[in-house]
Amino acid sequence: MKGIRARIDGWISGLLRSRAGFAWKWLFLMLAGGWMIYSNPFGIGAATDRASEQAIYRMTSGWYDSEPGQRSILVVLFNDRSIDNLYPAFWQANDWPLSYLDQVNLLSILMEQNPQALFYDVMWMKRRSVDPSFERAMQKLERTQQLTGVPLLLASGTVDGPLEPELAERLQRFAEPVINGWEAVGDYYPLQVQGRTTAAMALYQHYCEEVGCAPTADAFSVPMSVRWSSIPAPALVEHRRDQCRQTDSGLVSALLALPVKLFEGAFQSFIDSSEVPVCAPQRVLYADELMALARSPDPEQRQQLHDWINGSLVLVGGQIEGLHDYVVSPVHGTLPGVFFHAMALDNLMASGEGYIRDGARAQPLLLLFWGIFCMALIALRSGRARAIGWTRRLGDSYWLLGGGFVLLMLVFSYGWLHLAPAGWISLLAMGWAGMLLLERLDRHSPYPDPYQDPSPDPINQEGESR
Repeated sequence: MKGIRARIDGWISGLLRSRAGFAWKWLFLMLAGGWMIYSNPFGIGAATDRASEQAIYRMTSGWYDSEPGQRSILVVLFNDRSIDNLYPAFWQANDWPLSYLDQVNLLSILMEQNPQALFYDVMWMKRRSVDPSFERAMQKLERTQQLTGVPLLLASGTVDGPLEPELAERLQRFAEPVINGWEAVGDYYPLQVQGRTTAAMALYQHYCEEVGCAPTADAFSVPMSVRWSSIPAPALVEHRRDQCRQTDSGLVSALLALPVKLFEGAFQSFIDSSEVPVCAPQRVLYADELMALARSPDPEQRQQLHDWINGSLVLVGGQIEGLHDYVVSPVHGTLPGVFFHAMALDNLMASGEGYIRDGARAQPLLLLFWGIFCMALIALRSGRARAIGWTRRLGDSYWLLGGGFVLLMLVFSYGWLHLAPAGWISLLAMGWAGMLLLERLDRHSPYPDPYQDPSPDPINQEGESR
């Protein structure tokens, strides 16, 4: 057995070290890279793809067109504290889940302020038997919607979600059920699921009715890789300004902060995240603040509330302890899940059909870049290239070579084709391993290159002297 293995090793080494070794080396590296890219061994490929995207999104979070989203999107949150503040003066419930009537009162106040559309990110899957306010709440919500004419979008879970048929029929009289849950797309945001629009896409369609864009189903069929912005939205309530960290979004500040963001993006899991979080990228208003302004005796405060909501796309969601409805942002950390819909909508407003697409669909392109990178690595290791000063220095400076190649790859795939910036960490790691392999093969090659430096290998020379 050992003899057979030795013969196989010798045969492979002979091929790689032969005078046709360039092609054999390239083919070997291509096969190894293709296996890594397509087979995702031990989940390494998926993890590095995610890390690649997060690092780039952190670095470019200050270069984002936040103006359309901050002008048009409003997120309304209810949390444990706001529930405590509203009970018992305004709400019947002092804990989650709220009664149907409490929830409808919140939605009714919002619709009375004339938003462009309203999305409620809470699923009513069935009628709760312990809540007697259901019928009265549904009648009020239907009446308010008909009087205001505000499009009301209600979360319906996944396509096959267990929505009670009678409840679904009742809600469809005055509201549009939209998809807010999905499977098998990882951290990406699908805009359509089996022909039905998801929450962000449905809101974007209402936005287009106002601004004149005309989205087509084919242009938005690929899931979105959500890009996050670090540009903070203005705080609507004065005391909220001290509860989050404002960032400077100027070009000079972004350039100066680029090395720090690169380090944080690459080593985020090792960095202490206990500092004050970055302010949200969309305007935020809490339920107790909303109710206080709506019922204020001061007409200026009521008018201020109307100005904030009038013509806005409003998303309502919860931030309740114990409920696992959250999203992890590479810029802000953990946020309530409704921000995932808000940020996807923000991306559509900023980029339209040019939104960043699912990076998993770029595997053939990554393999193509890997093949070109392998050619460069092998060519720069040749004796002819090492006989020229600048090519020898470039071949010896792997991180300069790899960094430049990755930059070109990102400009082409991320900047031009609008594909998620995935795979560049894998490419650098595979290139490093490939370079070490090439160095070892060149060191033991039985065919000396006439352009190779004839000086002896210091490692072998030391071994011979011993």
